[in-house]
Amino acid sequence: MEVAERKEELEYRLAQISQQKRSITAPFDGIITKLFLQKGERAQTGDPLAILVNTSKLRFITDLEEATARELHVGQSVSLSLRAGHHMQPIRATITVLSPEVDPASGLIEMWAEFDNPAQTSINPGVAGTLHIP
Repeated sequence: MEVAERKEELEYRLAQISQQKRSITAPFDGIITKLFLQKGERAQTGDPLAILVNTSKLRFITDLEEATARELHVGQSVSLSLRAGHHMQPIRATITVLSPEVDPASGLIEMWAEFDNPAQTSINPGVAGTLHIP
């Protein structure tokens, strides 16, 4: 009886390990926006399985004229208007990246401004917006 019980326990542990090998765990909370494989398909090492998006913090990316970019700095708070359904929602964001180089083809400088999106539904990633510069 003890041997049978020990055998069942070992088989149960092996089944758990097998299940863990076939499961994936995301490194952060988010929403899956795309799956690259269907149920039952085998993944190859290094191939993407899914796209996971964390919408609690979003990034507004724009290009600015060099003269305008000179008036801004990393860490500065800026005002944005972003589309939320049929209206524009005002947002406060913080500049996190202000490229040190000008794109020679366009004469523009890339800027990133990040903001919190706590409701995770108020602003959808990829919507159009406007940067308001005083």
